Amino acid sequence: APRRAPPRKPGRRAPAGSADLVLRLLLRHSDWWDRLSGADHELLHGLGGAHGEAVAWLEQLLTEQHAPPWSALADAMAEQPWAEQARAWVDAAVAEEEQSFEDLQRVLHRLWRELHEEEARTLVAGGSLGAEALQRYKALLEQIRIHRLGERDPAAAHAASETAGPSYN
Repeated sequence: APRRAPPRKPGRRAPAGSADLVLRLLLRHSDWWDRLSGADHELLHGLGGAHGEAVAWLEQLLTEQHAPPWSALADAMAEQPWAEQARAWVDAAVAEEEQSFEDLQRVLHRLWRELHEEEARTLVAGGSLGAEALQRYKALLEQIRIHRLGERDPAAAHAASETAGPSYN
């Protein structure tokens, strides 16, 4: 018989997914948006659903205002169809929880790793790998290795990416 997850204790929430975490951090610290790379921006826009809509909205708002605090963002998003969900992402954190830009980098590394693992699985599922696909698969494995490192130590991943070359993300 398949194993089932243990029942949740009343009042406990499911752990936040990577997309929830990244939006929580960006909504609480909108000034971090400008510190992200263009590739990270593209990754976040590609999240889809309410996450992608929130990212597009946030980016548009940040072109008009410079890094408003969460309270101002919460008011500004009130009419958005995903606003209640966004509040839940932010409210899931402990109010006194210390957060750093490094926390955001760790979550981004996890998102990148998940994306590359999915691409690697797709390549392998496609059957025999030709020379080009095999080269891409090896590059993906290296990127996965770097992003795993980044989940633990973003600075070490940055150093490793410098030696990995242009196909880092």
